[in-house]
Amino acid sequence: WDDIYRSISTDTIPQHVKDDVDLNRVDHKRGKAEHRPGNKDYYRYMGLIDLYGQWNWDYKKIIKESPFAVKNMLMSAIWARANEALAGLLTDLGRPEEAEKCQKWAEQTKKALAATWKEEHKQHCDIDVAQGKYQPIIDPTSSMFLPLLAGAVTDEQLPHVINRLSDENQFWPSYPVPSTALNSEKFDLSRYWRGHTWPVINMLLIEGLKRYENKHEKIKDMSESLIDSTLEMIAGFGFYEYYDPTNGQTRGEEDTYEKTFGFGSFSWTAAMFILLQEKYRKHKTI
Repeated sequence: WDDIYRSISTDTIPQHVKDDVDLNRVDHKRGKAEHRPGNKDYYRYMGLIDLYGQWNWDYKKIIKESPFAVKNMLMSAIWARANEALAGLLTDLGRPEEAEKCQKWAEQTKKALAATWKEEHKQHCDIDVAQGKYQPIIDPTSSMFLPLLAGAVTDEQLPHVINRLSDENQFWPSYPVPSTALNSEKFDLSRYWRGHTWPVINMLLIEGLKRYENKHEKIKDMSESLIDSTLEMIAGFGFYEYYDPTNGQTRGEEDTYEKTFGFGSFSWTAAMFILLQEKYRKHKTI
């Protein structure tokens, strides 16, 4: 979403927002500053929050008037899958009306995700919908595969999705899945979310692949390989925020923020390790 954010002039951000960022932001002080978003990025992030707060988070007003509004595949897929899970739980608890409500939300979101497929690009896309626009964002990121999690990929689309994901020059290096394709001009291991492998994203992709194991000959092997490589890089290099997709490393052997990617002792990664180990590799030593 870089291009959309950069279209927001920092001159339009209230001074009190900039002062708040300058005073209270800490991630770039504890970690390596050049790996994190810049202060101008944070001015824009917090400026939008300030603006939406003034509008009482009115969804329709945000879509119509805000300089930034994106239909996001990642969060939509999580929302759809979460509602599926809640529907199942509520059914088991004998609460059918609530279960039906959650299932309808899941189906509604699944339908919206399916509509993000752009045939000319053979991929699902985030959609820029700010101020009346409807512009697909075709930058190749791991989010384009998250419709798998919601079951929103059709049988016709599936071969294109799997072939793209399994391409070793794009999303399937030694330790997949990079957040940005290796062959993208925006791939950059010195910047946040520009190419590193995140265990939490891998977990979502594994769950998505598992939904389609009987639909494509490659998928079972891919999901098993992704489980193994994710556990291997965490076991080998520790509980870090993210990893180098080419070698699984976190850069450096010392447990210091200056020598590694992101932050150490990262609870997200620890949670993903426990989940993947217990669910899929309970009887296998890592």
